[in-house]
Parts: sequence; C-alpha cells; structure tokens
Amino acid sequence: MAPEREAVRCANCDRDLSLHERHVRVTLIEDDFGDAARRYLCNESCLNEWVGETERSER
Repeated sequence: MAPEREAVRCANCDRDLSLHERHVRVTLIEDDFGDAARRYLCNESCLNEWVGETERSER
C-alpha cells in the first residue's frame, strides 16, 4: 500500500496541493515570539494575487 501524500490548499485559489508537487511556500512571522504561519501557493501568479489581496485587506 502506497503512503498517503500530505495535501494542503492554496492560500489564494483554494486548489488542493500535494506537498510532493512543485509549489510556493511562504512563512510569515506573526509576533515577537517568533511564531510562524506557513501559507502554500500554487505558483508565482497565485503568490502575486495573494500578496495584493493581503495588502489591500490591511489598509
């Protein structure tokens, strides 16, 4: 029996991603204690869209 592959969703388009396929991972440091949150994205296009949406929502 083949091992299950870990899957995550793209933070921008919500597409299922396998961590064994090519993807972009962004690590955000959220506080002074160094706690980090990881976001996975399909590709650079999704990264650019996600960063634009994130910047607009922070204004």
